[in-house]
Amino acid sequence: NIQPAVANYYIIKMVSSQDVEESSIYFQKSLNSWMEKYEPREHFVQKMTKSIYQEIPEEHREAFQRAFELAETEMEISCQKNSLDFRPHLFLGELYNNSYRFSGDQEKLERSEQVLEKAIKLSPTNQQGYWHLAETKMVQGKMEEAIPLLQKVVELEPGFSRSHWYLAMAYSIAGQYQLAKEKVIEAGEKGYSWKDNLTELKKGIDIYLALNDDANLLPLYLKAIELNPNDPQFWASLAASYANLGQYEKAREAAMKAMEINPGLRPKVEEFLKSLPQ
Repeated sequence: NIQPAVANYYIIKMVSSQDVEESSIYFQKSLNSWMEKYEPREHFVQKMTKSIYQEIPEEHREAFQRAFELAETEMEISCQKNSLDFRPHLFLGELYNNSYRFSGDQEKLERSEQVLEKAIKLSPTNQQGYWHLAETKMVQGKMEEAIPLLQKVVELEPGFSRSHWYLAMAYSIAGQYQLAKEKVIEAGEKGYSWKDNLTELKKGIDIYLALNDDANLLPLYLKAIELNPNDPQFWASLAASYANLGQYEKAREAAMKAMEINPGLRPKVEEFLKSLPQ
């Protein structure tokens, strides 16, 4: 009973530590304890995955690189000892993707491809394998290979709204904006509330903007302004859409609001106002 308790103590210290070198030490201690190694490996991989979304000072990058390499080595052991288990292969594939984001090493993407392709063979109806492999393909610029993977995810579970959204984003990256629009609409119909998230909303706006769909851009700009009323660019874009639709008075009001928020826009706003029919 004591040995597993000690191992769990090391895992807790590993997860909670803010220092990557200290966290690595606790991880290795948990591996040296008397318990199965798969759980601490997964916890350490998850910790390294979260680390790429934070600002890493230059003086700490070497320590993070060593930690990524440690995580990779240990998760590779999990895959070797569980060659028919989908889960460690998924963790390792995602880890390679995140290791690439940190280091820029293209070899990590190649390894990710190999591991995730095997993961999909082990569990061909699990969506996560297709998602992570599609991510790898997109980073490599292989959109013609990424899109069929995301289409497969939709096929596996048509009712999952996020799958439609991811496919829409892939279509958008590939410049297939009409297909992207159709999937964005479908994602919303199936419950994905992308309009309530400003980051996602901007991605939707980009799709409609590429299609010059001012009629549908209007409510999106108004929603963006509701979420962030002090962004002058949203007001300026709203003004442009109003003008394109012949609603010139509303275009003037929106343009003036943009200038009110950012007086530095005065020359552009004045030029825009002069271009409007009287």
